Amino acid sequence: MLNLIRIVASLFLFMNSCLAFSQGKSISINQDNKNRTCKDSLYIKDYSEQFMFGVYTSAPTLQERITTTDSKLGKYNSDFKGNLTSTFGFNVGYKVLGFSYGFKLPVNPNSIDSLGKSSYAVLGLKIRKKALTLSLDYRRYQGFYDASTTNFNKSLPDSTPFNIRPDMAVKSYSATGIWNFSWKRYSFSAPITYCDRQVKTRFGFLLKTDLSYLRLSSDSSFISSSQRVAFADFGNVKAIDAIVFKTGPGIGMNLVFFKRMYFSLNLFVMHNNVLYRYTDDANKMSVWRYNSNYFLEGGAGLGYSSKHFYVGLRAGGENNVVSVKGARIQTTFGTVCLDLGFRMKAPKILSKTWEKTLTRYIGI
Repeated sequence: MLNLIRIVASLFLFMNSCLAFSQGKSISINQDNKNRTCKDSLYIKDYSEQFMFGVYTSAPTLQERITTTDSKLGKYNSDFKGNLTSTFGFNVGYKVLGFSYGFKLPVNPNSIDSLGKSSYAVLGLKIRKKALTLSLDYRRYQGFYDASTTNFNKSLPDSTPFNIRPDMAVKSYSATGIWNFSWKRYSFSAPITYCDRQVKTRFGFLLKTDLSYLRLSSDSSFISSSQRVAFADFGNVKAIDAIVFKTGPGIGMNLVFFKRMYFSLNLFVMHNNVLYRYTDDANKMSVWRYNSNYFLEGGAGLGYSSKHFYVGLRAGGENNVVSVKGARIQTTFGTVCLDLGFRMKAPKILSKTWEKTLTRYIGI
């Protein structure tokens, strides 16, 4: 009887030990899983639970370069630019979403006679989810002048030395995804969306993919009669539609100094794949064609970021290149932007509405 009691007691102690071990193991596994799915707080401070509001002013640039494939006739190339001034806009962000909207400030009236009148609108939405930063952007520009006109046409008066094209327009829709392989300790989005902050200096490897639709159009040929000698086949083209898929590896770095100040830099080597078609003066549309090329893209930033306040200066740009009938058309979007904003506890109506809608039905 005594031996039976000892056996039962030993069995009970063994089962109790196994249960304790399994509970401890479960806690350890859960903790490990949490560590694998969270940012390292020693390197990144996450402010996605706070509401972010900011304003910005930027100096945008848009350049449409049309160059001939014959280097000996380079003086006939076109360099179309918009008569653009600063943009003023605002940014808001909460959890994984960020939204921005900007509009053009008035230009100097004295510049309209020589450079023409330009208009544009920019709309953007950013979605951040751990390693992925997704951007959805719309851009529209109308009205250009050819800054290279004096190279091939010296007959225009000094007061209006450029070929002005108020009918020329560029429209772009794009979806850009950037995958951060080092997202736990390096924040690619910190100097862009300000929804988190880099605490310690860190670099990371990146992969960028972009899918966009681009349309360049005008009422008549892009090329003037003075340039036809260099663009025999391209001379009658007045519109280009392009579907662009580009992807490439990159590297980024956030250098932190004086605790809350930072310098950021990123660089990508992009492979550009283009499906395009063109329309001529007779409104005849070509079949879809394909070409590809390589180029560099990147950006840089400098600023200050604390728990509730941030200010930053950033610059960046992107390229789209397509070759059409003996001409190379390069569209370059660029901007230098000054951001100023603050973070605060999200209003209850926002957090409750978010939980009852986006969290409940989408899980974000």
